[in-house]
Amino acid sequence: MGCEEEVLRIKKKLDKMTASDGDQTQALDILKTLQGLPINFQVLSKTRIGMTVNALRKASSDEEVISTAKQLIKNWKKFVPDKKDDEKESKEEKKEKKEDKKEVKNSNNSNNSGARPSIYPSSSMPNDTRMKCREMLANALKLSSVDDPVDTIDNLAEQIEEAIFQEFGKPEAAYKNRLRSRIYNLKDSKNPQLRENVLRGAITPQKMAVMTSEVENLIWNALDREYSRFWIFLAFGIHSSSLTMGIMF
Repeated sequence: MGCEEEVLRIKKKLDKMTASDGDQTQALDILKTLQGLPINFQVLSKTRIGMTVNALRKASSDEEVISTAKQLIKNWKKFVPDKKDDEKESKEEKKEKKEDKKEVKNSNNSNNSGARPSIYPSSSMPNDTRMKCREMLANALKLSSVDDPVDTIDNLAEQIEEAIFQEFGKPEAAYKNRLRSRIYNLKDSKNPQLRENVLRGAITPQKMAVMTSEVENLIWNALDREYSRFWIFLAFGIHSSSLTMGIMF
């Protein structure tokens, strides 16, 4: 019979002894039997023998039974993990997880280290307005995608905003107007070429930040293409579906 089965058998006897009219004449012998068993924390957890022995201690009037029960419980307490140790271990696990996350983040940053840095040193603490502007610029650039972008979209957006901020010095009216114009132009569905040129590096973020006539020319070129299609449609009666089926202008 294994230790756990033997402890369960003894537990049943002790449960009967702790009843109001239980016979405790063999209690001391049973406790001494428990002292000789190789009981560990697993056996204590599964059988709950500690609670039974403690109940016997409270119910007994025999000093030797009480003393032996106390000694057993004291010995078994050594097997129970200390809560402080558990808390310490839990804190260490949390610390390790936090460090792991930090390493993953640093690794991701190092993977993007090959991206071309801005020629402007980024301001140490951009405020909420500037961060929002960078986000809107990035969202506008994301409307197009190219196979081999010159840099990440977030970096390009940051460089454009930084260049505009360097020009005006404060995120006030002139700064906001310039950002609003750049975002509008980049989001223009009729002029995807502008976004693609920025993504490919044909138009640098610094040039995008200050360009005026170049942007207007790109916009008007796009509009000219649309008007050309319109007049050809009127002149030759070409159905609009024909244009989408392969006639390119």
